[in-house]
Amino acid sequence: MRLPHTVCPNCGHYQGREVIEIKVKRAKQSMETLIAQGIEQTQEYMDRCQATHGHLMVFDAESNKSCDERIFTRALSENLTLWGC
Repeated sequence: MRLPHTVCPNCGHYQGREVIEIKVKRAKQSMETLIAQGIEQTQEYMDRCQATHGHLMVFDAESNKSCDERIFTRALSENLTLWGC
């Protein structure tokens, strides 16, 4: 059985390959540094896999933050999205 798919509205291509990189922020880490490292790593994976899109998910393990402070989404480019969890 083949799963349905759609063509990317931004680039017009679909190769069926997407990269998902997951990072967990610990209390002593800088969120900015973790995101910068994660972006670089996700882009390297995308190049290696010839993926059309990538997603970087950063889980904030600090329990003193509310859900509203931890949950966000940000388009970093046409083919790379950052998710805060």
